[in-house]
This record gives sequence, C-alpha cells and structure tokens, in this order.
Amino acid sequence: TNPNNKCLTKTDTRVIWMAASPSAAPAAPESTGVSRNSSRTSLKSGMQALGILEAGSRDVNAEAVELLACVPRPGSTISRRSSGNSHAGESVSAGGGGAGPTWRREDSSSSAAAAAAALLVENPAAMVSCLPLPLPARTSALLCKYASDWALCHGLVVNLSDSRGRAQLQHTPMTLLPTPFPASEFNEAVNVQLHLNSLLHQMRLNPDFLLTALQPVAEKDELTNKLLRILRVVLNETSHPTDHAPASPAGLSPTSPTAATATGTSTSTPTNTPSCPSLSLHRTDFVLHLPTAVSMPTLRLAALSTINPAFPVFGTLIAELHRHVLSRHGEPGMQLRSLPHNTCMAHITEMLARAVSYYCNLHGLVLSRACVVVVEHTHSDDAGALEMRAIEHALWDKYNLAMLRKSFTDIHTEFEFRADRSVHVGDAEVALVLYRVGARLSDYPTASEWSARMQLERSRVVKCPSVADQLTGHPLVRFALSRPGVLESLIPGDPAVLAALQSVLSGTVTLSDNAHNVMSMLAEAPDEYLLHSALGGPARAGHDIIDSILSMTPEELHLHALCERARPPMRRNCLIQRGAMVLGNVVSELGVFGAALVDGPRMVHGGVLGHVLRTKMTDDDGGMSAGLAVLDSPFLV
Repeated sequence: TNPNNKCLTKTDTRVIWMAASPSAAPAAPESTGVSRNSSRTSLKSGMQALGILEAGSRDVNAEAVELLACVPRPGSTISRRSSGNSHAGESVSAGGGGAGPTWRREDSSSSAAAAAAALLVENPAAMVSCLPLPLPARTSALLCKYASDWALCHGLVVNLSDSRGRAQLQHTPMTLLPTPFPASEFNEAVNVQLHLNSLLHQMRLNPDFLLTALQPVAEKDELTNKLLRILRVVLNETSHPTDHAPASPAGLSPTSPTAATATGTSTSTPTNTPSCPSLSLHRTDFVLHLPTAVSMPTLRLAALSTINPAFPVFGTLIAELHRHVLSRHGEPGMQLRSLPHNTCMAHITEMLARAVSYYCNLHGLVLSRACVVVVEHTHSDDAGALEMRAIEHALWDKYNLAMLRKSFTDIHTEFEFRADRSVHVGDAEVALVLYRVGARLSDYPTASEWSARMQLERSRVVKCPSVADQLTGHPLVRFALSRPGVLESLIPGDPAVLAALQSVLSGTVTLSDNAHNVMSMLAEAPDEYLLHSALGGPARAGHDIIDSILSMTPEELHLHALCERARPPMRRNCLIQRGAMVLGNVVSELGVFGAALVDGPRMVHGGVLGHVLRTKMTDDDGGMSAGLAVLDSPFLV
C-alpha cells in the first residue's frame, strides 16, 4: 500500500492510525531550526526510549515523523499555515481546526519525543479502523472475495434453506476487518471472567441465594418455576443422600406445587450442596461505555449466557480469517501482533475431555466405554449445530471420545437410568450431558421432556450446565448482585476481586429498593437509562420508563431494574453478508468464554477459553440498530 496514506506507531497497549495525505504533509517545525533528518533521528530515538518504537525495528516513514513532530502537547498553541481561505497566524487550541489544514508547533521547548508521547494520550476514539477506510474499490472487492471463499473453505458457514426446504451453505455474516478494541479493557475482561468463574461457583454453593433471588419471578415465569423445582429436588437428595431413591422415569411432576412438598423434606442445604460434578461453559458479554469522546472507556457487563453459549468455534475461525486478510494487505509484521490468538475451539474440546476423564476416574470407568451426549432438537441444523459438529469431530480425532446427539424425547424413551445413578445408552455409559436446548419453555412441550431433564439432574453424570449453573445466568440474579452487600457476602476477603466485579456490574439500580432515587434520576436525564425486565423482552427507554414504573404493582417492581445506557465508541468497518459488503459505523460487544469443572465445593479446573466479538451497524444516535450482529474479532489498540 502507499506509505503516504498511513503511519503506524505502537505501544504495548495502543496502536494509532493517522491519515497523512501527501498533499497535506506538514513540514518540519520551522521555529525549532531542526532539519528534517535530525528531526527524524530525534523522534526515532525518543520513541525507542519511550518504548513506543522497538529498537532495531523498521524505521517509520518520513511523513509519519513529520506528522508526529508537529503534534502539540495538550494545552500548547499551534498555528495554521496559510491555505485557501485561512488566515496566517490564526491560533486555535490543540486538536482543533477543520479538515485538510497542516500544522506547525510554535512551542520550541517541546522535544520530538514529547510530541510523540502527547499523540499517544489515552484516547479510546483515536482509532476507528485497523486500516484506512474506505479501501480502494478494487482492493475492497478482492478482499471481500478472499474472505468469503476462506469462510466457505474453513467451515465458517450457516445452513440456510431455500423456499423448497433444501439446505444451502452460506458464509456466516461477518466483518471484513477486525474492529479496534482497547487492549487494556480486553485484558480487564479476561481477568474479570476469571473472577466471574469464582462468583458463579460461589452462587452454586449458596443455593439459598439463588432460591431467594429468583422467588419473585417463579410465579410469573413457568420455565424458571419448574427449573427451581428440579433444583430443590436435587438439593434435598444431596442433603439426605441415604434417603433418596434412584431417578425414576416419572421424576417430579411438572404440576407439583413445590419440590419440598413432593419430597416432604426441608429446602435448607449444607455447604457441600450437590456432590456430583458439573461443568459450566459460559460466555460473558461486555460492552465499552464511553460517556464522552474524551473520557476513558469502561467495561460494562451486558449479558451472561450460562447454557449453550454461542460461537466458541466461529470465534476461533473469524480470528483466523482476519489474520489471513491482514496478512494479504498492509504490513503484517506490525498488524498481526495486535490480533490476540483465539484457541477457543481447542480449549472447549479439552474441557469436555477433562470432564469425561474426571468422571471415568471417579467411577472406575474405561474411557473407551464413555460417551458424551448432546441434548438438542431432532434434525437441528442451525449454526450452533454446525459448531457442535466441529467439536464432535475434534473430540473423536484427538481423544477418541464419541458424541451422541439426542433430544429430550430420545432420552426419556431410550436411556437406562440405573440404581447407582449411572446412565446408559446402548453399550456406552453417559459421562457428560451437554445441553444445547433447555433455556426456553418451548424446549419442554410435554411432561416427557421435563421428566428427562429431572432424571439427568438426579443422575451422577456430569451436567453441562447443571440446573443451578443455568439459573445463575437469570437476569434477576444479576439484578440481585447490584444490591448493596450482596457481592461482599459472596466474595468476602478479596477487595481487588470485589472492586473488579463491582465495576462491570455498576450502572444497575433495582426498582423495589430505590424507587425514590430512580424517579429523581429519570427526571434529570431520562434518555440516559433503560428499563429492563427479568421476564425478557425489549428494554424501555426515554419518558416511557416513568409511565411504566408508575403503572407497576409492588410485585412487578421486583422484576425490573434501571440500567444506565451504555455508550459504546463508534468504529468503522465493512460488513459482509451473502457476498455483499457494506461500509458503515459500527459498535461491538466482546464475549469472553469461561469454564469451570466443579465437584461439590471444589473447583477441579477452570479458566478462560477464548473470545468473540460481535458487531452491528449503528443508527443515527449511535445506538444499536435493528438486525443481527455479525461475527468479528478484536484488533487490540
């Protein structure tokens, strides 16, 4: 590419692109009396001293040196050189001015190194794309073709049916380039995910917290109500391990009033809670919050998926695709270092194999006789089914583990549940059950599906997730975590972890506890908040929030929370769908995958698996527009 079109400088956490038009290339500062060559040498030395430019690395081009050398320090004065209708000697504050003018610095005491450091001020909006956009038309079309073909060749595809029901593979909707994302916030998201692994485990060990937090929604939401019944049965059987009978096909009737009534025992549980191992695979979605253009971005937790988190495989593939695209365009030596490696698919496969191995060692089972069962709808052919097929192939190729795909109905009719709480299908023993369905009421159309879920939860197989793990992702649990003192009770004695979790969970206010404060906040800035319901559905905004709150009953107030509206920074990128590419302003959410294999109070293994970025076009006010997000990966800056 033309070196006059861009320059790239790099610190350990920031990469800044700046346009440098050949016609507007500024001259070396006249007032300093420094020649262009000496300015170039001085700046290079200064950048190396500051760690901005690595020693022995490729030299920056002349336009980059001149541009950096002419950038003023914050608060200094710069003069615009006469050009067109501008007036000689016109002074403006640093950073001001219109499009096209060139600048020189009048503060002769500033060194080139200080000017370079001034440019690298922590400004999250400094970089809007990893390459200057728009690209030349020919380059753009060529890269779009490369990306589309790469996706089709490597399995980054979705199965779309035509009007006759015939399957057609299309590449997944995606971005052409990775989208800039602050490296410091990316690293923070990874660290917070580790803390969230521990928090989710603590909530699992404190079932009374889950039962109390979700009680308000139990009468309104049939799905949550029935999952809570299953949880109470499991907890009661764990509390009295010698009293419970083996799982029976009947299980707990979905029409039973409560699990406690059905079993005749108390719902209080000891600290060891369920003793059977479970595997939690979850994805936490973070959004950058940037209130003003000059403020620092902060991370906000947008959502937590605790059952069937999407895109662990596609997240790996889109990162590889972007690495391929950038390796064919631009300067790979500089850019590829800003693409974090993403091996989520390998890690999630390893976690599944660890869980099966742990089960086999626990029960003296030969690995070759164990199998993994994926619970999904019959003839499922969505994007998640294709991702699971890739994981199935990897499990067999690397660990010789078989994966069976069954529906709840199949489990109810075909599986054998024995007195020792083991589960068998054919000649194999089920070591791990992985739910791809179970998060919607429609996944349980009859009592047979509920019976199958109950039998699996009461068995000794490793559940992914267990019913307790699934319920920790409920929106009402997140609302409860925002109340004063709740996080402190779950994560005691570690101020650093507590502060990190409080930071990402900030901005949420429960209505039932803060009605007066909520109305005051809305009166001052109604457009800065969204009203979310624990029952799901679109969030309410603006003046509709006040009308909605005033019409709510006290019970309904418990099911809602006021959340500060996130203001993500806008970037520029090209979105590709069905081979067509559109350039526009975009906003992104970062999803980080976490995992925890636990057995009672002990966490056997846990960690961060990988990440995925999802990006959408913005509407006129910078919010999220209608439509689905496309797959993306972060370019760390």
